[in-house]
Amino acid sequence: MQLVNVFDIMPQYMPEGSSVFQRIYKQLFLILKSLITFSYLKIIKNKALRGVAILFMLMVYYVVLLHINFLWLFGYMPKMNEVRNPQVAIATEIYTEDSVLIGKYYHENRTPVRFDSISTYAVQALLPLKMFDFINISALIFML
Repeated sequence: MQLVNVFDIMPQYMPEGSSVFQRIYKQLFLILKSLITFSYLKIIKNKALRGVAILFMLMVYYVVLLHINFLWLFGYMPKMNEVRNPQVAIATEIYTEDSVLIGKYYHENRTPVRFDSISTYAVQALLPLKMFDFINISALIFML
């Protein structure tokens, strides 16, 4: 059984007299083939220099794939608007006409507070916990 390369078969199914969209698709397919197989680097005759160029292009591909979150490999990436203006799950409060609280409806009973109103002792107590988590995660990544 002979293995067939998809890149070699695909252009054969698109004759030259085909529509404009098919010709554009063929050109894009050939560009994709050259990007994946690094055929554009074959003009470099020095093997060491070609290896460095391939390594550089792999790093560029990695940065591009990381930036676009290819196949969601890096989990959910929030949009900048979501980071700047987070949605806080606060309770809905119901009041009577004379401003008496009747009840609250919520999934998570949170109350937003300003950073200035948080005790410095609470902040100082949470920082070592976060540093401990950061150190453990860094150690796990280093061991991988």
